Amino acid sequence: MIPPMPSNQLIASLEEIGPNNHLCLIYESQSEQFAVAVPFIRIGLARGEKCVYIADDDNEDDFREALRAGGVDVDRALASKALVLTSKERTYPKHGCCDAEGMFEFWQGMTESAISEGFSALRATGDQSLDRWLEYKKRIFGTLSEGDCYALCQYNRRMFAPEILLNAIRTHPIVICRDKVSHNPYYVPPGEFLAGNEAENELAWILANIGEREGVESALAERQEELKKIHSMQRQQQTKLQHANESLVEVACQRRRIETELLAAEDSLATELAAMTRLHEFCTRLVPSMEFKPLLEEILRASIELQNADFGMVQLYERQTQMLEVVSQHGFSRDILDRFKSRRDDTTICGRALLQRQRVIIEDVQVDPDFGPQLALADAAGFRAVQSTPLFNRNGEPWGVLSTCFRQPHRPSERELRFTDLYVTYAAEIVERRRAEEALHKSEESFRLLVDGINDYAIFGLSPEGMVTSWNAGAERIKGYHEEEIIGRHFSCFYLPEESHSGAPQRCLEAAAREGRYEAQGWRLRKNGMQFWADVVITAIRDDHGKLLGYSKVVRDITERRLAEKQLCRSETYLTESQRPSYRCG
Repeated sequence: MIPPMPSNQLIASLEEIGPNNHLCLIYESQSEQFAVAVPFIRIGLARGEKCVYIADDDNEDDFREALRAGGVDVDRALASKALVLTSKERTYPKHGCCDAEGMFEFWQGMTESAISEGFSALRATGDQSLDRWLEYKKRIFGTLSEGDCYALCQYNRRMFAPEILLNAIRTHPIVICRDKVSHNPYYVPPGEFLAGNEAENELAWILANIGEREGVESALAERQEELKKIHSMQRQQQTKLQHANESLVEVACQRRRIETELLAAEDSLATELAAMTRLHEFCTRLVPSMEFKPLLEEILRASIELQNADFGMVQLYERQTQMLEVVSQHGFSRDILDRFKSRRDDTTICGRALLQRQRVIIEDVQVDPDFGPQLALADAAGFRAVQSTPLFNRNGEPWGVLSTCFRQPHRPSERELRFTDLYVTYAAEIVERRRAEEALHKSEESFRLLVDGINDYAIFGLSPEGMVTSWNAGAERIKGYHEEEIIGRHFSCFYLPEESHSGAPQRCLEAAAREGRYEAQGWRLRKNGMQFWADVVITAIRDDHGKLLGYSKVVRDITERRLAEKQLCRSETYLTESQRPSYRCG
């Protein structure tokens, strides 16, 4: 038989019941019986408890199938001894179910055995018998209250007399009936109910419960009065809140009016903030990190977005050709760009801006009399309005022009032009920096070629710590090291071992750093270990703020000159000695 699905409320209530609890189930049908007994056993198995079901002789197989239908792996549970399915005859074979003492000893032993086998508790359920029922309840109650044991006593309402069922209800603290788990207000502890004078004890217990109930009902009535006061206060607060809400609605309307009035100003401020953000990016992020052409493209893009333009270009002025060359553009085709090459004269708007040294704005090229020569170009490119802003360096020399074009007649606002001037200023600084870098690169390249062409002198650079950072052909000839094998090594390898160990190289650097220049002569080593007499000059290199960047070192091999000087000195000494008059004693 498949039992009906128990309610979630029943399962939740059974899961909340802890050990040492004694439950009573009053049922009228097998389906009602199994609807409680199956989840009762399933919960125990899930908790690691030993579960025992004592069935009537004719329903053991039915309960086994009900367990399977309820999701229990019956075979596995039986094999692990976590589940015991038995009958009254097999459970109480010695004395039978009429022997209260034997039944008590059986359950006491089962509880101890379950704990010793490693189960967390014993959980038992089964149908109750009529004979010696009160004596059995009295003995079994002590076992349940002292051991780790759950017990669900099942009573078939159709088999028990009302008097027996009433006594059963009185001696169970929890009663289950019709899918409901209830705490029993008529419960009388078995120790008092079965101790003799049952009527007197039950009367005392019921009167005590009535008094307690009166106290609870009184407290409940007081609480209800408090809730009424709270509800009254809440209604008053709601009235106040309603008035406050009306006031807030009025304030909100005023606020919306103010927001509407400020919307245009906020849009303007947002546009200015975006422009300022772009300027900040130019100053802090883009200018230090980006290359020349991408920077100009970024400035042009920012100018187009600022003015809401449709086209734009940046032209640089070439002094040699006196032409404006397009270096960055947006929106123009290649054939149109070739026609934008122009001289520095007033025949084009770009040349006019550069020649007049001020911005030129044409709001509508079709009605501007000075734009006539370029009207065909404007028609081909598709613009009706244009502005050109010239770029100058710090000395006032022309660098180029930034132009933006519009498909419809238009004039940028003063705010847009103000920010355009800032963009153009940064563009001019970028161009000036680029040309300064190009000039510096040419100068450095010329200097490098000059240094590399000197073979009589070893010229090389040192880091502040004394590591070799550059190496010329003269250094390779004099020292014997190739550039790739000496770069990164400490220059102390050029000194005699005893001088290197005494700290002479470091003292030379310290003297150069302190005085700005250090000069000396002494023996130095080549790569092959040979010594040569060197004339050395070490010069400290610092930046504009005085920070030490490194050293330049110039070494000349003057070994032959030193030998010649010594030979000349010896010759002069010999000649002087030979010319002295000799005196003899006579």
